[in-house]
Order: sequence, then structure tokens, then C-alpha cells
Amino acid sequence: MKPSGKFAALYQGSKALLAYPTNQTTAGFCHAAEPFLHVENDATQALGAAVRKALAEYRNDLPAPARDAFKAISQPRWSAARVRSETEFMRGARYVVINEDEAFTLVPHSNRGVVGSMKGFEANVTKAISLPSTADDLALGAACLQALALCE
Repeated sequence: MKPSGKFAALYQGSKALLAYPTNQTTAGFCHAAEPFLHVENDATQALGAAVRKALAEYRNDLPAPARDAFKAISQPRWSAARVRSETEFMRGARYVVINEDEAFTLVPHSNRGVVGSMKGFEANVTKAISLPSTADDLALGAACLQALALCE
């Protein structure tokens, strides 16, 4: 069963704060997709607007990529984050998934690094933030900053 609504992500690394859609393939695989929208760290309203634009670009009908396509799929994301690899992308990063359905739900993630069986980002649903779908860009941006602060 496919999740409902639209999905986007926030990435905060040492070199960039990005908002972007997390598209879903017909096989259920989710991945970061363009546009990768750069936002200044203190631009709350612009952050809300960027998340809204990323959600508007969400697609859930893409074909599944080949198994060996990870690097090709990841390259635009790495470039936008101003890094050269997944290790560099993950190092010290904060990650939030935003779902827009009947409301906004922002889920902070824990960064588990790039090695070991627990590697990657892990959702921390107990820290999720909900916001009405009628929230303006300033309120959405403020909730995004709050969710980023809750990342581990």
C-alpha cells in the first residue's frame, strides 16, 4: 500500500540547507529528486515556501531505477549539498521528512552514520510535529526549524 499525500525532505549539512521532493517509484522505492532548493539558515518564511514548492513537485509514478543506479541518482543531491559522497552527505547532517496530506506532518530523523547495520537516517515518529494544511509559509518554516532542532 502506497503512503498517501505528498512527500518532501529537509537536509541540513555543514554546507547547505536544502528542501526537495522525495519521489516514489511504482515499486515503492523513495528517493530524493530535483529541484534541490537552497535556503538560508535564518530565512524562516523562505524555508516554508521552499518546502511548499518541493511538495508541489512530488511524484509517485516513476519507474524503479536499476540496482546499480544509486550513484547516478545520488549525484544531483550530493552536488546540491556541496559534497562528493554519501559519507560526506551523512556526516553531521540533520534530516526531516515532511508529509502533506490533510495536514503537514514533519518527522525528525536520527543520523545513524554510514557504517553498520543501523546506518542511514531513522525516523523518530515520537518527535513528529503536526501543522494544519492552512499554515502559512512562516508557520511552516518555523515548524521545519523546530523539527531540524529535534534531529539527533
